[in-house]
Amino acid sequence: MEKVPNLVLRAIREQERHQSRDEFARDVTRKGEQLGEHVACDGRLVGRWEDGDVRNPRPVYRRILAALTCRPFDELGFAPTSHGRLPENLAVSALGDRADTDPVTGMCATAAHYRSAYHSVPASRLLPAAIAHLNVVTSLQSTLQPPHRRAQVLTAIAEMATLAGVLLELDASRHRQALSYFDLAWSAARSADDIELQTVILGCRSFALGYGGGDYLLALECADLARTLGEIGACAETRGWVAAVASEHCASIGDLAGCRQRLEESWTALTTPDSSGVVWRGIGGFTLDKLRAYEGGDMCRLGRYRDAEAILDQALDGLDDTMPRHRATALIDRAEARLGAGDIDAACTDTSQALRLVVHVQHTGNLKRISAVAARAAATGASAARALHRDVQLARADCGLLVGGSRTR
Repeated sequence: MEKVPNLVLRAIREQERHQSRDEFARDVTRKGEQLGEHVACDGRLVGRWEDGDVRNPRPVYRRILAALTCRPFDELGFAPTSHGRLPENLAVSALGDRADTDPVTGMCATAAHYRSAYHSVPASRLLPAAIAHLNVVTSLQSTLQPPHRRAQVLTAIAEMATLAGVLLELDASRHRQALSYFDLAWSAARSADDIELQTVILGCRSFALGYGGGDYLLALECADLARTLGEIGACAETRGWVAAVASEHCASIGDLAGCRQRLEESWTALTTPDSSGVVWRGIGGFTLDKLRAYEGGDMCRLGRYRDAEAILDQALDGLDDTMPRHRATALIDRAEARLGAGDIDAACTDTSQALRLVVHVQHTGNLKRISAVAARAAATGASAARALHRDVQLARADCGLLVGGSRTR
């Protein structure tokens, strides 16, 4: 059988515990001692687990790993532990009877549930689950599938790798790791000849180039390439989204005319009946309320604070707490607009509301933005600003969200 790397265990070690293989191995040994099990784990054994050389550890290690990570062993990315059962975190129950008769279609269809979960599921939960599902779908070995099944597998690989890249870039601020997943997604989408997915991946990569790499001109070039590609075979929702992404990069470089052109393009895409028949493959979703949030954020970047505030008022009416990532971003944009217009107390109110949502979804990029707004507000000496600054510092300490980053769209 093909060796399948355990990307879930690796993600837990690197992204949650921030440990080397040797450090993780020492914790395994110590946890074993606490459980009355005497094992001699080392970094080489951890490497064999992660590289896929060992897909079914001995029962003693299963117990230790479950206790150490506070997860059922079936959620740690290893091979199924009984009768070919899939890990519970892959939501196989949602597949119904199709899971027994058509596992390829079933597992690939599950990718859509993970993409929609981006609206509200905390990053620390969604990222390992997404990587776990990517791990399982990759094990289906697309090259061994008949042509129609091969396209399904490649599409699911591209979708899950894109989701992992988005979570790493926008939520966890891990730029280099995100790019590696976008590379995997792009390769799979190209092999599947899926224009819709290629358009989505270019839009996501443009965020990484702008907010992770700091090159907004290159980010705009990437988003504009996505716009061009989308005209060939992307759905209206995706075409609207990549145009909005491009508008944001225009705003970041001060190009008001280019920003407005791309916003209008996005509006047209969303309000014109779509006869393409192409299914949305993006992360979360894209609506007119989200487009208004983009427009409001764009106006804020361009220094048009009162315009931004009015537009964001409309956007927030449609972005409720069931979409905490996107609502938090819009609240922070409005807080920045209000701060720019000198309305300190209103800016603090927005920022406090955003803080609650950001702590829930664990979005480090938006926490950095909140910290910046709180620091600017505190410099004014306003009492509300001082209280906000204290709350932000406590949240940073409580949640460990102390790395900088970017934005969620």
